[in-house]
Amino acid sequence: IALAVLMNKKLRGTTFFRVLVYLPVVTSMVAVAIIWKFIFDPNGVLNTFLMEAGFIDSPIRFLSSAKLALPTMMVITIWQGLGYYMMIYLSALQHFPEELVEAAVLDGASPWTIFWRIRLPLLQPQIWFCSMMSTIAALGVFDVVFTMTNGNGGPNKSTYVINLYSYIQAFNKFDFGYSAAIGLVFAVLTTAFSIGLELYNRKAGDIYE
Repeated sequence: IALAVLMNKKLRGTTFFRVLVYLPVVTSMVAVAIIWKFIFDPNGVLNTFLMEAGFIDSPIRFLSSAKLALPTMMVITIWQGLGYYMMIYLSALQHFPEELVEAAVLDGASPWTIFWRIRLPLLQPQIWFCSMMSTIAALGVFDVVFTMTNGNGGPNKSTYVINLYSYIQAFNKFDFGYSAAIGLVFAVLTTAFSIGLELYNRKAGDIYE
């Protein structure tokens, strides 16, 4: 939302930054994961920069630490999806009834008050949609974890996610029945989320009508 508000301002270079933020969305996640794997390597760009800047004395093992591996991959997936959700919020912001904002300005409302009292409440359908879609995407993540852990969900199973666990059960342990059961549970979860989202969207649509 903060990015969308920033990109909604008429500033020089805004179009370039919109494209820059949205670019990861249309980029192959496998290729991106390979690049990030080199960045987070103990001898990679990030550790080299931090050591030369004096922030750390020894390399941080982002992908081989059981405590850091999953948060590191979460950062990558958030980075990739950021542009998609920003565009949804940006589209909503650009179609807001400006007469409400103009009336608030005439009444002496500050930009902060306008955001919290007018813009944010009107963004509720988009907030719900993005929250649900990001939850479903998080449940279905596979490619980044598979690529960055060489398909084993390491270290010490700390990056096991639903789809990777199902893959390991089917193609490493050849337990296809258990893998299918995992897929069924995942399908039920995503269907429940989708139904909840559709019901909320209909309710929101009735309110706006």
